[in-house]
Amino acid sequence: MRTSPARISGTEKRLFADLRELVLSAKRRVAATVNSEIVLLYWSIGMRIKTDILKNRRAAYGEELVLRVATFLSDEFGSGWGFQTVRHCVRAAYTFRKKEIVYALRTQLTWTHLRSLMAIDDKLKRQFYLEMCAHEHWSTREMDAKIDSLLYERTAISGKRTSASRKTSPDCPRKPCSSESSSAPLQSHNRKSPNAINPQP
Repeated sequence: MRTSPARISGTEKRLFADLRELVLSAKRRVAATVNSEIVLLYWSIGMRIKTDILKNRRAAYGEELVLRVATFLSDEFGSGWGFQTVRHCVRAAYTFRKKEIVYALRTQLTWTHLRSLMAIDDKLKRQFYLEMCAHEHWSTREMDAKIDSLLYERTAISGKRTSASRKTSPDCPRKPCSSESSSAPLQSHNRKSPNAINPQP
């Protein structure tokens, strides 16, 4: 039964506000803990499968193993462990080192963030979005929009122009050589499918 607002004193309002914040804070901590466990679980499963894939040099083995693992986990734990889910787990193991996963957990990036980042081939580009996402607290949708808008490429071009400007200014008249002027990490914005099983480490 809801208490009539007319009967709530100032002291009670402060009490209720404090209690509300306690509940909401607990919910946020639970959500963060669940997210961390999910990310770590998926990456750990991928690492374990990756170990077996690397022991077998037959090209088709990875796909076959993922299919068998997905069937086993689905039988044990339900439909949430389908082929695509297990495939993404393996892809994560090939894409992210342990310290990157630890960083993702510390900054509360979700598994959905990591799945989008897996589709980026270039390591510098992927690291750029990983750090920007953590710093700016982007949602997955916001991060995908930044990737599609070529933020990394535009930032690289801007940095290149700024560097060239400094090198040709009166304070530092040396002209940039061809190797310096082309050193910015400008890459194609096209993202590959994160479904490959056996990418190069």
